[in-house]
Amino acid sequence: KGFAITMPYKTQVLNCMGAQDSCVDNVVEIGAANTILNDNGILTAYNTDSYAATIFLDRYDNRKKLYIVGDGGYARAVTWAAEDCRFRVESVTRENWNELHDIRDSVVYNCTPVDITDMIDKSNDFINCLVETETGRELARLQASKQFELYTGKKFPL
Repeated sequence: KGFAITMPYKTQVLNCMGAQDSCVDNVVEIGAANTILNDNGILTAYNTDSYAATIFLDRYDNRKKLYIVGDGGYARAVTWAAEDCRFRVESVTRENWNELHDIRDSVVYNCTPVDITDMIDKSNDFINCLVETETGRELARLQASKQFELYTGKKFPL
């Protein structure tokens, strides 16, 4: 029926889609997918990370600047969700990693497999995608609930 994709393959999986396959609109805009459905050999790519990030970001003040840490497929989904939620977005990547120490009174969203908790000032709202964290578990539950719905056609029993 379908399968999930995890890092580092969320962008590369799109190169495996055939001419008869399709991507939902946000996958094309994001350039990454984490869910593929198989309907009698026809594949459709989805991005449920963007769904979870949108729900999660709606809880925060979009007048604050949002720093997205990372530049992989998950960061692309979060950037798409942040723009949908009308945040001003700044990226933190390997090139400007040291800027993490200077961020204040903002929202910081870690989209990397690296634990940066100790690098983030306490004045920030911190969203950590690592599943061993409280926010990471909730993000994983939200995106998995959307995958469940896509796979089964039923609402996830939250």
